[in-house]
Amino acid sequence: MKGLYTKVVAGKYDPIPSSYSRDLTDMLKACLIVKPQDRANCDQILNLPILKNHLDAKLKPEETLQSE
Repeated sequence: MKGLYTKVVAGKYDPIPSSYSRDLTDMLKACLIVKPQDRANCDQILNLPILKNHLDAKLKPEETLQSE
């Protein structure tokens, strides 16, 4: 794990495999930006369309159960 941390902090890590979707690749790149002030924060990540759509789809059944 320390090796990965060192690579990320230096901004030198293996390319994200092309088998991942463009949305997921963009999300991962946003998380791996070296400068903390430029890196996506939790709110920004949770509001990305790929994650927001996934979370909305997963949470809707639970919300329905809670409102009954």
